[in-house]
Amino acid sequence: FALKSIDPGKAARLINQLVTKAPLPKDGNGPLIELVGAAGGGGELRALFNQLLKGGFDAKAQPRVLNALANAVRLRKARPGGDLKGLGEFIDAKDAATRDAAIRLAGAWKQQPQVAKLLALAKADNSAAFASLGQIRGGKATAGLRALAAVGQPLPLRQQVARTLAAINLRGNLPQVFAVLKA
Repeated sequence: FALKSIDPGKAARLINQLVTKAPLPKDGNGPLIELVGAAGGGGELRALFNQLLKGGFDAKAQPRVLNALANAVRLRKARPGGDLKGLGEFIDAKDAATRDAAIRLAGAWKQQPQVAKLLALAKADNSAAFASLGQIRGGKATAGLRALAAVGQPLPLRQQVARTLAAINLRGNLPQVFAVLKA
């Protein structure tokens, strides 16, 4: 309660002391995961991400960690310092909540290395993958989406791809969007 009610800058210093002294509870008990996401700086977010990568959280806490990291980017444009590799293993998770949270985080972090996985998930009709590809944008994501919009792909898939392409760059993707509308 105290950390939520004070200035985020002051809360960040307190969170730093909490996070760097010892790892967070493995079961994610308490509000610290969300507090780190809401007020932690690059170092605190790095500590949270490192603990996740090292298996420091139970399966039920993993989606909360991934969502907290995504919220840090979305709300404050804050991300962990250093290398962001390792997210792909959570995109491959069997648990749907963990997988979808990791997919959303890949979009928030604009993870170009995850585009191939996200395109495969989009082809399997994962709506989180479409949203992430829309955030990542770029050559590989757009080219992959255009391939999924091609004639011969199932129409519902092509429709979802057309919506995503239109959101990325309507003018640049008009031929694909019109082809889907025509179909």
